[in-house]
Amino acid sequence: MSDEIQRVTQRKARKRHQCQLCGNDILPGCEYVHEAGKYEGRFYEFHRHIHCDAMLDAYNGNYNQEYEYTVDEVTSTLWLETCRILCDEEQRDECDLSDLYSCELCQRKLLHNTVLDAAIKSVRDNYDWDRE
Repeated sequence: MSDEIQRVTQRKARKRHQCQLCGNDILPGCEYVHEAGKYEGRFYEFHRHIHCDAMLDAYNGNYNQEYEYTVDEVTSTLWLETCRILCDEEQRDECDLSDLYSCELCQRKLLHNTVLDAAIKSVRDNYDWDRE
């Protein structure tokens, strides 16, 4: 019998968490994905913005058939295969690797219409610095 368990839920943050993928804060009051489980005998817990989780799903669907990844693999693949190309075409010099998960051009290219609006709203909610 395998000792691997996993639970993925969507929650509303009551306190700040750090996103596993982009490294930015998940602000209180914002929706986020919480993943917890046990793998190879060790417990783990991850928090991800809604938009970062959607980008991870896009990565798994487009580039990663084994569904095992490192954060660096996800970020560099999405950056090299999508964001850098799209932003170069739009002459967006200000877009860099740190903007990948919040880049609306990339979201529109990678995400399915059913999650696109939620991802864009998640970016806006989590980067609304005026409410602090």
